[in-house]
Order: sequence, then C-alpha cells, then structure tokens
Amino acid sequence: MSRGGFTLWEPLPDSFNEWFGHHLFYYAIGCYDIILLVMALAMARGLLNFDKAILHAHFYFCFFSLFINIVFLVFSCFALSAPGPYNFTFLNCILIFCFAFQIPLQLWAAAVTKSCKDFFALIHVFVALAEA
Repeated sequence: MSRGGFTLWEPLPDSFNEWFGHHLFYYAIGCYDIILLVMALAMARGLLNFDKAILHAHFYFCFFSLFINIVFLVFSCFALSAPGPYNFTFLNCILIFCFAFQIPLQLWAAAVTKSCKDFFALIHVFVALAEA
C-alpha cells in the first residue's frame, strides 16, 4: 500500500518485502482483474449463444487463472514474511485470504465449464439427430 499520497510510479524497491507494497504488484492485480472481467463476460456470451469455442477458451483460462492466483498467494506470503516495512496486518491477511479462496473456486469453475462443454456437445448431437 502506498505510504501517503498517490504516485503513478515509485522506484523499484531494494528489499523483497517492499515489492509487496510497490505499485507494480497492484497494477498486475488490476490487469488480471480486467482480464477476468472480460473472460466472465465472454463466458456469459458463450452460454447464451451455445458457443463451444468460447467455453473451450474459458476452460483453459480457468487453469491460467488458477496459476496466477497461486503465484499471487505465494508471492504475498513470502514477501510479507521477509523483513521489511510490510507485515501481516488485518488488510494484508484479507488480501491473502482472497488469493487463497480463489484456488478452490478456480478448480470449481474449471469443472463447471467442462460440464457445460460436455452438455453443449450433447445438445449439438441431439440437434444433429433431430435434423437427420
């Protein structure tokens, strides 16, 4: 978190602990959140249009998202454990909890997306049989 006032960019930190409070870390989280929003909207569009290609892309995005959440979680835990000005405050623990809670959610999302893909494949088979 910033140490008073807003600056768009701070110099690169010297210690590993200070990377937790650097703007680059929070910009990475913000970019990931924007990508996540776009993929959620794409998933909604894919479900409404019965588009298997979008569901397939979202299925692989679930694993990418799982990897990103694990990286954020591990980085946060190790950075806060290192000596420096940032430690395990209540707000930092909530952020770590959010990263940790995303891991089972991403596994669940991959399973649901896979089920939707299978269901859409079954629907396409039924439609093809009805047309024949």
